[in-house]
Amino acid sequence: MTTTTSKAAPTTESRTKIFQMISAGLFVALVAAGSKLSIPFWPVPMTMQSLFVLLAGFLLSARTAFLAMVVYVLIGLMGFPVFARGGGPGYIMQPTFGYLLGYIIAAWLVARMVHGKREFSSFAEVSTHLRRVKMPQVLNAGLAGTLAVFLPGVLYLYFWMQLFGADPNQQSTFLTILYSGAIVFLPGAIGKLAGIYFIIRVIAQKERDLDAA
Repeated sequence: MTTTTSKAAPTTESRTKIFQMISAGLFVALVAAGSKLSIPFWPVPMTMQSLFVLLAGFLLSARTAFLAMVVYVLIGLMGFPVFARGGGPGYIMQPTFGYLLGYIIAAWLVARMVHGKREFSSFAEVSTHLRRVKMPQVLNAGLAGTLAVFLPGVLYLYFWMQLFGADPNQQSTFLTILYSGAIVFLPGAIGKLAGIYFIIRVIAQKERDLDAA
């Protein structure tokens, strides 16, 4: 008498966890790469990080996007040079650390506004859902995510400048910090939102073409 053994097919829950781990790792790598694509400004450099942070919100579930950004920040604080100016626990004292905290909030917020409490087990599920996302929803979520990055970033930068500003005789007002930490980046932020909308539409169209084939 012979017996045959067969491997059980992965359950939906296990597929979801595997997909979440892979996609979260991908966006950790993308945000880290985006930190190196920068134009030096003081006190806040212009980088591509926020593009990938917001894109994580649109392409991942809220929980996965949140965990991806938490892992990214923790890896940087552990000493890996994944931030715009390196890494390490001392990065908390950098004037731009507030933006990193904003990334965590922004990725979760965008995903929650776009996907609600949905969890995904494949990229096909994500792209299928994106077919139902309209332009106003993309803009609202993108603007909310952008504000979620700027708000803690500007507040942290303001208090940092008050405590550690280079010139104690020239106190930075909140308006000057708001300009140098947020307003000056608004044209770039609008361009990133336009790029994100284009990416989402391309992904949704690819899924629609596959369905029609």
